[in-house]
Amino acid sequence: MKWKIPSLKTWLTLPFLSGCLFLLVVLFQASLLTRAPFFYPAIKVVFLGFSMLLLAGLAAKLRREKVLILALVLIVLLRIPFYLNYRGLITTSDNALEALQSIEVQDTHIPSFFLLEDIRHAGTIKQFCLAFFNDLFGASYLNYVLLQLAVFVAFLFVLQEFFKPAIGRTVLLLFLITQFAFIETFFDYSLSLRGGPYLEMILFFALGAILFDFSFEDKTRNFLAFAFMFFSIYIHPLSSLFVGSFLLCSTVYALQGRKLGRMSAQAAAGAAAGLVHFFYYLFFFNPKPPLTGTWEKIGLSPTTIISSAYLREFIKNIRGCFRNIFSYEFSYLQAIMPKGKGQIILRVLNETTIYLSLAVLIAGAALVVRKIIRLALKKEDLQIVDWISIFFFFLLGAVLVKTFLLHPWRQEPRHNFDLMFLVMTSYLIVFSRLFRRLTLASWKTPAAAVLFLALTAPHAIYFYQNVRHKDTSYGELMAALGRNKVRFLTSDFNLAYTVFFLSHRKIQVSSSLGPLTISNFYPEMSARVDRLPEDGKAYLFHSDAYALSSKVKDTNSFIKTRLLQSFQEKGILHRTAKFQDFVLFVPRRSKK
Repeated sequence: MKWKIPSLKTWLTLPFLSGCLFLLVVLFQASLLTRAPFFYPAIKVVFLGFSMLLLAGLAAKLRREKVLILALVLIVLLRIPFYLNYRGLITTSDNALEALQSIEVQDTHIPSFFLLEDIRHAGTIKQFCLAFFNDLFGASYLNYVLLQLAVFVAFLFVLQEFFKPAIGRTVLLLFLITQFAFIETFFDYSLSLRGGPYLEMILFFALGAILFDFSFEDKTRNFLAFAFMFFSIYIHPLSSLFVGSFLLCSTVYALQGRKLGRMSAQAAAGAAAGLVHFFYYLFFFNPKPPLTGTWEKIGLSPTTIISSAYLREFIKNIRGCFRNIFSYEFSYLQAIMPKGKGQIILRVLNETTIYLSLAVLIAGAALVVRKIIRLALKKEDLQIVDWISIFFFFLLGAVLVKTFLLHPWRQEPRHNFDLMFLVMTSYLIVFSRLFRRLTLASWKTPAAAVLFLALTAPHAIYFYQNVRHKDTSYGELMAALGRNKVRFLTSDFNLAYTVFFLSHRKIQVSSSLGPLTISNFYPEMSARVDRLPEDGKAYLFHSDAYALSSKVKDTNSFIKTRLLQSFQEKGILHRTAKFQDFVLFVPRRSKK
């Protein structure tokens, strides 16, 4: 019997593409477990082949549904101004460290460690993918943000399939075209503000969900579904809430079909495949002792402190978590921007987004609870499309329990990605209910799209202004470092690794200067720079005009004054370069 090469149409089916992705994951896990460099070229070949298949699949999808071209064009157009100032997207050292990890992978051909072996392995597959692009096009932060865009687009298209059984087509297209950009946190993550693997996490989870067969007959699909879901927990532990909620949801269907044993076996097999390397690092890998304290330590609240006062604080915390999803960066940036009428308009738009989203979340939760009650009372028969409501119900409970019990409370958006996903889901559920017969030809569709894109303006405008300013600021700084032939630099954590990346690692840095200092990253390099004499390295501070908290400003000023006094006592001459955001001190020679 003659073997035939499968047609392109066969290659572009979801099962085949999922199989290719699973092969990529398995090879990545093998590299994690063995730390063997020879896996790198194999993973690279599979990844590049998989990427070409994805592009072909995207082209085929766009031919079938031409309206999706509009969605793709708007996603790109909204971000082009940012990509023209891509250096400015390194808004914190987190972003620089994300890109630095990929260069480390590119050099060593093995997965990098988060905090460089100071804690158990917590890297992400994105670092390998970015290393491959760096191989092809040279290392650049633009590669990183374009890869982030690709992950963002992939998630939006997977999300469309995720909700397709339960949400009206026009409503899905409306939110695909507006890309949920009015939710600040989601917009920021599409540009990788503050870095982090949240988009990869949710992409793998959502892919597992759309693969899932609720009849439990297709063992291969369910194995892959659970494998991808549990792999998402490795990418970021927050995904355990999503996976746990989905497991409870699938259990409901398994109990109805009397297939709990089959579901349990499929889940166990998928968990073993998705987390094999995670268990290795959890039980058999001994990390080096952390150099400085603990890292993001969060524990359970002691039951003894739970009181009426605790409950009031919990409600305030929930409120803060919710508001920050829409105004975390906006609130910070509006405080440092020039005041004017334009700022008032943007603030009104931002508050409108918050209260509209709160109303939508409450309405979405009410619709879901009503559906759950009707199913529990047998007033409705359980259908496959009901899984969205059941999953939402369990995830909402998980979010509330997590927020109530984990301590200290975290209001940063990155700690509440699950709450943001509930808001996104609520918009789809509520709009699908309100506009059951909505069509693309209806005036309501473009009106809603214009409204949501207008609500994007507050954070998009401020963030762009900040990015453009930082791009100019970094350009001035790097030019000054080049003119002064700086090879060693001491600064604080927020600046050191940005300089390290932008200099293509030619400038060795230490983060031991300033109030924001974490020497876990690149400890050997930091120690090497710290051992140099005072006149053997340059010093970089934020300027007095730079927006910092009063406490950080005071500390910054104290350290700077102490350094200059030391220069004077030791007779060290120095050049001073002042910029809007930075002050650079470059020692020249000692008087002695």
